[in-house]
Amino acid sequence: MRHQLYFPPRQADQVAWLRQFRHALPGCMERLEAVRPLEPVLRDEVPRDLDWLIFIMGPAMTRTRVLGMAMTSVQRALLMGDARGGKPVSLPALSLPEPPAGPPARAGALKRVFKLVRVIKNHPAFTEEMGALLGVLGNRFVKDAPAPVFKVWAQRGAQAEVVRGRFKRFGRKMVYIETRRGGGSWEKLGAGLHVGPRFADERPLLAPGTPEVREYRMCFSEEDKPAGEWSPTASVTVSP
Repeated sequence: MRHQLYFPPRQADQVAWLRQFRHALPGCMERLEAVRPLEPVLRDEVPRDLDWLIFIMGPAMTRTRVLGMAMTSVQRALLMGDARGGKPVSLPALSLPEPPAGPPARAGALKRVFKLVRVIKNHPAFTEEMGALLGVLGNRFVKDAPAPVFKVWAQRGAQAEVVRGRFKRFGRKMVYIETRRGGGSWEKLGAGLHVGPRFADERPLLAPGTPEVREYRMCFSEEDKPAGEWSPTASVTVSP
């Protein structure tokens, strides 16, 4: 199956794309069919395809991975555990989340989704605004960029939330990360230079017990110094 440039390469991002497409699809189809009807098979079957793709690639696959790790732990205990305790090993619950209502989708669900995308993009009522809602514009396989591309999010730590981030450096050796908070000036995060692709900001809150907004930006580095354009700024709220 050919790569679709709008479809992300990473499975976690693919599930997010499928959810976005599923959410926007009913309203977009209604606008399209007001001008010209869509193929009944695609119109009626693709929503169920999307529900099952999201289920299998999302919660079902997550549960399967968790069960795999749990079984590895059971195997480790069975092989090398402390026999003096006398406790038998216990098996994890081998159950999957509740699937979508109705019969399962037929094989080839993603192919039908891609076919519907082609039909929609060739429809006379299709617009760029609709394409942005559906997530079917642009190129998710960018090979180069003027600045690093990154995401940040807050995650619960031992004492308070910490910020985690992930970036793409497009073949460069390192990126330079700056941050600011509390309306202050930009300052380097840690040593400034990061190889990645992940980073963490575990600084304590400026005012203990008070949430704060932290901003981040990146650029590439040359000779261990910032070089080139700065990325767009990303922000995240950190709570106690």
